[in-house]
Amino acid sequence: MTKPKIAKTERQVMLDIYRKEAEKSFNNFGGDVDEYDDEYDDEYDDEYDDEYDDEFDPKMGAGSLSISDRYITINIASTAVANAVVPLFGAFKNLYATAPQFNIPAGVTVSVPDSSYGQLLAETQSNPFVVKGVRMSTSNAAQFSQNLLFVTEQAGGRSTSEPLNPERFRSAYQQQSTIIEMTKLSFLVDGNTRIEFTALPGVQTTITLTVNTKLDLGRVAQGKNGLEVAKKKRRRK
Repeated sequence: MTKPKIAKTERQVMLDIYRKEAEKSFNNFGGDVDEYDDEYDDEYDDEYDDEYDDEFDPKMGAGSLSISDRYITINIASTAVANAVVPLFGAFKNLYATAPQFNIPAGVTVSVPDSSYGQLLAETQSNPFVVKGVRMSTSNAAQFSQNLLFVTEQAGGRSTSEPLNPERFRSAYQQQSTIIEMTKLSFLVDGNTRIEFTALPGVQTTITLTVNTKLDLGRVAQGKNGLEVAKKKRRRK
């Protein structure tokens, strides 16, 4: 007997969309190593993505991300005497940790200027988002030699991890050695996903994430499409 198909909830559909979108340029957190984009400005307002816009808007009736929701800034400061592995995100594991400060090691401070790191963790549980574009600035360029480890852990025990070295994105045209822009880097942030950041002693680092799409359950509760998209204006030729 053929088993009847079970309809997916809207949240499941949105999560499937997120994963497919992230995997286009970041397969299993492997990264997309492209050369530095000279036209990519400080505001991450790069070329209008027609293919992306056609997929999500207006066919799906997605909402529009506000300017404030399109960028997330995380500050990491270490006064530790040795390298410290800092788990960023991974709310299902770190938000309810018995260790102080969400499993952040002693001597390291993680802050989110626009709200709080705890609030950011809490939101990723129900409002996952896709990042497309990362900017890192640091007080010591040696920080870029440390890998970022992208880890996904499921409740059933399955775990995947992929390293990414920021130095791979350095461009010969970039003048400032303490800034790296990974414009094409794309990945999903949800409760199961964390980034293990190795902080060097005495170094301060700022990571700015550009949010491309986000699931807003508040819109679902109002009977709307739960997906919010960062819509961009076309540039004049």
